[in-house]
Amino acid sequence: MATGRRIGKYVLGEELGSGAFATVKIAQHAETDETFAIKIIRRDCSRELALKIKTECAVMKVLKHPNIVQLKEVLATSKTVY
Repeated sequence: MATGRRIGKYVLGEELGSGAFATVKIAQHAETDETFAIKIIRRDCSRELALKIKTECAVMKVLKHPNIVQLKEVLATSKTVY
């Protein structure tokens, strides 16, 4: 399935969608072959948007609902948050 760039334990695949500050790609866990969607967020955004992203991550970490995507892990580099 995924044959692209590797981010941590995940191999990125095709793009699922994109918006003003982020892109979502399909990814596969390199060890378990489990499939995930990875949101790739550029860090070159405004301070206000960066705060919204931090808030979204904090809320998603604690939410557990069958109709809401579950946040599994947050990875970050100097230029990008995954």
